[in-house]
Formats: sequence, C-alpha cells, structure tokens
Amino acid sequence: MVENIINLLRGVVDNDYIIVGLLSILPLIEVRGAVPIGIAMGINPFLCILISSACGAISVIPNMIFVKPFINKLKETRLLRGFAVGFENEIGLKAEKINKKQFGKYFGVFSFVSLPLPLTGGYTGSTVAVFMNLNFWYSVVAIFFGNIVASSILTILSIYFREQIDIIILILTILFVFSLLVYIYKTIKRRIDRR
Repeated sequence: MVENIINLLRGVVDNDYIIVGLLSILPLIEVRGAVPIGIAMGINPFLCILISSACGAISVIPNMIFVKPFINKLKETRLLRGFAVGFENEIGLKAEKINKKQFGKYFGVFSFVSLPLPLTGGYTGSTVAVFMNLNFWYSVVAIFFGNIVASSILTILSIYFREQIDIIILILTILFVFSLLVYIYKTIKRRIDRR
C-alpha cells in the first residue's frame, strides 16, 4: 500500500523532500501522514522531522489569519450558518480544555499539537489558538515545537515498525475516520438536543 502511494507521489513530484513538505501542509494529513511516508521513502529521520515540522508550522499561518473571518462570513449565510456555529462551538470546547490547564495556554496548544492523533494537528491547534485570542507568533512557535514532538514520535514508530509501515498508516487512517465519525455524531446530537 505504502509503495503504491510513494510511486504515485513520485510520479507527480520528483523530489522526496518536497513530497514530505507538501504532505505536511495538507490539512488532515499534516505531519501525521508525512512522516511515515518520508521514512518509507528513505529520508533521513532528522530531516524528515525538520521538514515536516517546519512546513506544518508555516502552513498554519494563513489559517490563523483567515479562519475567524471565514467562519464569520459563513455564519452570515443561510445555508452554512449551522455548520459555522457548530464548528465554532467545537473549537470553543477544545479551547476551554486548554484554558483550564494550569501550566499555560501556549503549553496547552503545544501539548494538543504534540499528540500524534487525528484532529490534533497544527490546523486544529492554530484554530484553537485563534479562538482563544492567543499571540500569533507565540502560537506558531508552540505549534512548531508540538509538530516536532508529534513527528518525532511518529518517526520512532515508523523506524521501529518499518516492516509494518502499511499497518501504521492504516491505523492512522482508521483513527482519523473514527474521529471524524465521532465528531459528526456529536455535532448531529447537539443539534438534535438544541431542538
């Protein structure tokens, strides 16, 4: 499975480092998907961590600039108002969890992003930081170091379980789909409860 993905990616882009960088800036894939692919391509683990973490942190900058105005515009539309309000509420719940931490909000963002689990990446972390009204650059730094921890964990797993890299990617995919289904279920349940 991984070999097929790698061959497909190499057919599009001829540079493995660029592939890892591009994968790490894609929402939903981010460093969680880029690192196992990079390790399977044979990229030096330290370069893989650095490239994926840096590209992942840089990619959240436009998100931090545009996410709040974009959600506010969606709330003005009749068709997407419910989605925008639900999204804002979900991010608000994540922000509340981080706000309750005694060790600091930026460390909370760092901790959130450093978990190599689906829907805890740089995009979600940066969105939470924006809705918490945290300092822009401090948040980017927290996300960068969170990405380093997450990509380091994934690098260790990818190297240690190199023969099972297909299984690692499959598990990450299953976790992502499961997380997405739970999110959809909770969103629908909240809407039903409000009525």
